[in-house]
Amino acid sequence: KAMFYEIFKFDLRLQLKNPLLWITVLLFGALAFFSTEAIVLDGAIQQANINTAAMNLQVMANFTLLSMLFVTLFIAHPLLRDHEYGIAELFFSKPLSKSDYVLGRFSAGFALILVLCALMLALMALGSQMPWIDAKKVGPLSLFPYVYTFLISALPHMLFIAGLLALLASVTRSMLMVYVGVVAIAGLMAGAQSLMRQLDSQTFAA
Repeated sequence: KAMFYEIFKFDLRLQLKNPLLWITVLLFGALAFFSTEAIVLDGAIQQANINTAAMNLQVMANFTLLSMLFVTLFIAHPLLRDHEYGIAELFFSKPLSKSDYVLGRFSAGFALILVLCALMLALMALGSQMPWIDAKKVGPLSLFPYVYTFLISALPHMLFIAGLLALLASVTRSMLMVYVGVVAIAGLMAGAQSLMRQLDSQTFAA
């Protein structure tokens, strides 16, 4: 597995030198920091404190849709980059298996995504403690809601989306098909979220 680790380190260093990564981190970080005040919940949890697990899950669900762009840029595109430049054969001319190559690049991008999700949750916690937030909307600060959201929402959702788009990129070797996949997943997730909000509203009304 030495080659897997070398590919992982190489791609991670390459990603960290990409200015687009840091622009994305700043953008998502700012959105997360101000999300506790900007996002209003619907249905039965409308009156919940803004730093509860329910609030975090709602915010992270919205960020999941936006983060597909991050997955496309930092997982799908690296998998296709060498094929687009016509240098993929150079990698496989060395003692490097395709599984080490794909998993190494996937793992580097996915590690960055998990760090971004953790950073967003930390900034959400920090944002909920700001003096301009109505103290009546804030419950006691606890680590549990944020760890719970990371494990229950961020980790499985991002693993599913990243795995699906990486598979699509590896099979089709086409960024166009990856973008089609992004649109399809976004549509399905938006429809599912809308349906869940309707069900929550009906349950609360009953």
